[in-house]
Amino acid sequence: ALRRANAVITVSEYSARHIQNIARGLSSRVFVVPNALRPNLKRRPPEEVSEYLRREFITRDYCLYVGNERPHKGFRELLTAWKELSQSCSLEQCPDLIVVGKKFALSRDLVNEMKLDGHVRFFGEVNLERLALFYSGASAVLLPSKAEGFGLPALEAMGVGTPVICASIPSLKEVCGDAAFYVDKGRGDSFAQAICKVLSEPDAAKEKVKLGLVRAEEFDVEHCARKTWRIYEKVLGMPATMGEEPLAVDEKKLQA
Repeated sequence: ALRRANAVITVSEYSARHIQNIARGLSSRVFVVPNALRPNLKRRPPEEVSEYLRREFITRDYCLYVGNERPHKGFRELLTAWKELSQSCSLEQCPDLIVVGKKFALSRDLVNEMKLDGHVRFFGEVNLERLALFYSGASAVLLPSKAEGFGLPALEAMGVGTPVICASIPSLKEVCGDAAFYVDKGRGDSFAQAICKVLSEPDAAKEKVKLGLVRAEEFDVEHCARKTWRIYEKVLGMPATMGEEPLAVDEKKLQA
């Protein structure tokens, strides 16, 4: 299917490199259009967030994880970080870890084995309104992934105005730029240190939030839609109506 396609659209330069590895010689037909920030996912007012957290019996500061427990997501390493935090955190109290997403059966058992059930709470899948409230109330959003095609929770966190702590992997650096706190992937101890740093240094967190809000504006829905439309015009041989003709991914970037 890749070789027959007139154009291949993917969400990051990192993903484009993987496509090139699978099917050589496609660089002139590979285009990158990033995921867009959903316009209705916005920061909620403090009083609304407080009321929601009260209803959910969330009484401590918390960090937020949005995703699943697949090995490449690094969730097991995140639990290791929480074990370390619960034992040696220099903060007044260890924050909770709020987990949003489905299919965490194995991790629930692991949380019990690690005696973290007092600090790790699973909320399953939530609708967009509840997700916005969780993002808005979080001290930080965490992405410990070992690999990602894009990293949508990082973009959503930046758009809402919440600090991002994430693994230093190509796709997340492509999304976040200078607007995130980066940690070596697979290092639960490094994640624990980063969380303590972010929660104990509010000025540093505020600076990343400012950068994140600006960064998130680059992922506007209309801008991403225009880029996609221009690719269709190019493939169909139509006159350009949405600005300049799109450029395929530079082969040098794919080989980097």
